[in-house]
Amino acid sequence: MDQALAKSKTGLTLVELLVCVAVLLLLAATVLPMLSAARESGRRVKCFGNLRQLSVSMNMYVADNNGQLPPYFYKVTTSGPDQYTVTNVAPWTTAYIGPSATAALLQCPTDQTKTTISGTLCSYSYNLLPMMNGDRISNLLPSSIALLWDGNPNAMGSGLWWGTLCLPDTNNKVTICHNGGNTISISINALPAHLSHAGDYCGACGSNPNTANVALMNQQAVIRRHSKRLNLLFLDGHTDWVADLPSNSLN
Repeated sequence: MDQALAKSKTGLTLVELLVCVAVLLLLAATVLPMLSAARESGRRVKCFGNLRQLSVSMNMYVADNNGQLPPYFYKVTTSGPDQYTVTNVAPWTTAYIGPSATAALLQCPTDQTKTTISGTLCSYSYNLLPMMNGDRISNLLPSSIALLWDGNPNAMGSGLWWGTLCLPDTNNKVTICHNGGNTISISINALPAHLSHAGDYCGACGSNPNTANVALMNQQAVIRRHSKRLNLLFLDGHTDWVADLPSNSLN
């Protein structure tokens, strides 16, 4: 009786205590990543919901404006052959997106960058190329055209831009087909002179240069904030969770 009582008063041995601590650490190492992944999954779903509600608002704008896409945060003016000047709208209101848009819908819950455009927090890049080229939804394939995605809205903002076929690369070079048969790379400053030549056009001879434009956007306008992937909204309203913007998805 006395021996049993004495043993009960000794408590845990050092070895037993270390075993308990090791078990608790193992449980924490197993459970915490699962909880973190679950929280991120919830934020990703909320981000998808934002994009879908923005899609509804944008489609209302399209219906009210003869098939034209909304300007989002941008004003586009023609500066030359396939050349455009883009400025950020100021002052800005949600009416530039659509009737039911709210500023809260522009903020992805995973986004910690606090990026602003026209004084508004915004987590999403916008495909302004169809708007820049004057395309109406009826002339596009809605299920394959990217509209909004996780990214920096300023990457496609103010500055001098070229149309779908003439976007410069990260070195400010443009690939053109010269004299209808020679693919060359030229400075962005030399582009207007070449476009005035008969037979010169942007892109490699005989190829679709839109893929290169998507690659450029994947470098400059995409933020993979959801487990190294991004949420993407297409023109027809469906969404996807992807590693990159798909080829030929800009126009």
